[in-house]
Amino acid sequence: MPITFQRNTADVVSAQSVTPVAASPPRPVDALARAVSPATADVVAQQRTLAAGILRDLFGYLSANVEAHPALAPAIPAMSQAVAEYQAGTEADPFHGARRVYALIQQARQTDPAIPEA
Repeated sequence: MPITFQRNTADVVSAQSVTPVAASPPRPVDALARAVSPATADVVAQQRTLAAGILRDLFGYLSANVEAHPALAPAIPAMSQAVAEYQAGTEADPFHGARRVYALIQQARQTDPAIPEA
């Protein structure tokens, strides 16, 4: 049975019907790690969790600073690509996209020292 939510406040986004998501197939990196060993799968899962936190922090940083510092704008497409790669699980290194975004932030900081540190 689907879960439904209703709120009459006009300025709040509400879900009218939410159903549980079916299990998705394993990501290629996860499947490969499990094929190697359970311990490897655990390490990959820990790395992916850490990478997700870093991506969230970078997203928060860009959201808070890009409007005041337009030099950060080139990091936005790289951030989108990093999240897409992470979600797809096709990149063997879960930190690859985050490194690219961070490098663009550092590059922008060299041209504008007023940009806060990431």
